[in-house]
Amino acid sequence: MFADDDRQTPALLGFSVAMVILDEWHLLNLCVYPANQRQGVGRYLLEKLMEQARAQKADRMLLEVRKSNRAAIRLYQSVGFEDIGYRKGYYPSHQGREDARVMRLFLT
Repeated sequence: MFADDDRQTPALLGFSVAMVILDEWHLLNLCVYPANQRQGVGRYLLEKLMEQARAQKADRMLLEVRKSNRAAIRLYQSVGFEDIGYRKGYYPSHQGREDARVMRLFLT
């Protein structure tokens, strides 16, 4: 997603990456530049991905999210994602490893 600044130069606000496997989409990355967080950019990107997945007749979307990433978890829950499991030590962290929450959204 891009926005214009004072000089009319596009600025990257965020991006998303998903992998499609048959009728399932796996959200690999949803990133928003820190200065643009909590402005609807992440929700916009997520809703666009969901729109594309539905257009391609996907049944569900899956993702992993750091257990400590409360803002992202709230965003995912707000559009209907539900916890379906955990992955122990999935993410590297300064303290060693961090668990991931595995979440699923049915699209149909």
